[in-house]
Amino acid sequence: MPESLEQKIIRSYQLNADAWTEIIAKEGIKSRQLVTNKAIVDAVLSHQPVDVLDVGCGEGWLVRALIDQSINATGIDGVEALVNSARKRGKGIFEICQYEDIEQCPALAPSFDVIVCNFALLGEQSTQDLLSACANKLVLGKGRLLIQTLHPLLVNSSPYFTGWKEGSWAGFPDTFTEPPDWYFRTLEDWLAVFSDAGLVLLGINEPRHPQTGEPASIIFNCASV
Repeated sequence: MPESLEQKIIRSYQLNADAWTEIIAKEGIKSRQLVTNKAIVDAVLSHQPVDVLDVGCGEGWLVRALIDQSINATGIDGVEALVNSARKRGKGIFEICQYEDIEQCPALAPSFDVIVCNFALLGEQSTQDLLSACANKLVLGKGRLLIQTLHPLLVNSSPYFTGWKEGSWAGFPDTFTEPPDWYFRTLEDWLAVFSDAGLVLLGINEPRHPQTGEPASIIFNCASV
């Protein structure tokens, strides 16, 4: 059976796990250091959570940053090499878990005050399934799902439509190979997928680049219906 686009995303990050870990350790992605890392940490802290789940945690930088703020943080990722890298760096609980298995993962608490997806939603069906699962894993009444992703208005998408886009490691070192295609959503379709998953959008934040003034990302703040 041919490899699906969703499977190619996982395989790409498996191939590039070491390169990804290295570039994060060296703070080699300028937008993250200037804007988006602080933006997502501040967004989480604004809800004063006790227990946080980082979905698509990678090598675990966000979990460690939250633990430094005295928050109980757990990270999950479907790429074993990234989870192993996170564990080696200490601080926090890290589990190998595919997005579709989040509700059945025995290592996870029944619910969380905040669930974070920080530049971790690249697929089509996997994103839809994950959002539905996250709605069921939020603390009833006050739990929040925070999603930081590329701002739809800054993506080179002409015409502006929802669908798969060609991947690229432009601006990354030559050690990165086989960029995965990824699934782009317009703002309208983000709202639709939230609704389908049993989530309601409470607000958005558009962190701005300090030099250009343009939004560097968008952060969706959602709650379960």
